Amino acid sequence: LIQEASTSTDPLGPWIGYIRWIEQTFPSGSNNKLVETLEECVRTFKDKEEYKNDRRFVGMWRRYADLCQDPTEVFRYMSVNGIGQDVDALYISWADALEQKNLFREADNVYIMGKNRVPSDDLKARHREFQIRLVTNVQNGAIPQPPNPDSELRPALGGLRAEEAALNTRTSRLERRSAIPSQRVASASTAAAAGRSNDNF
Repeated sequence: LIQEASTSTDPLGPWIGYIRWIEQTFPSGSNNKLVETLEECVRTFKDKEEYKNDRRFVGMWRRYADLCQDPTEVFRYMSVNGIGQDVDALYISWADALEQKNLFREADNVYIMGKNRVPSDDLKARHREFQIRLVTNVQNGAIPQPPNPDSELRPALGGLRAEEAALNTRTSRLERRSAIPSQRVASASTAAAAGRSNDNF
């Protein structure tokens, strides 16, 4: 492997091929060989500038992190050493790992850091999904308050609360009306739904 990598125009390529072969050949329960090879791979190329923002190399780091006891330490090391800073997958995996540890403030900050660094629609979408999950937990009382006072979560939470208040107000007004207006409302809703169904054809 070392000889093949040293003579290749893309030294990382043979490593990737070898790691894929290990994953396909060895049982999933036998991770020692995979961990050792991944660790050797990332150590070999960690200081090579041409690979620091190579998505394949970042992928090797992510696989290595998944097999470590604390993936967040791996991602923090990558960030400090300028590895994967321009690759959205780093921030997504890092934030996911932090969320798994219930470190919501840190996860939110990682998403924001990534969005400021990488123009990625996928990163924006994943951050929004994280916000929705977190706001739902706040609404359910699982989390007492938004974890980051300066976070984008505060306006998101405020918006959901405003929508909930407006819905409660509309519901209360309907409940105070007589049966006939309520039936009219139901009929109007049914007619509107029928109209929308017809619009689909």
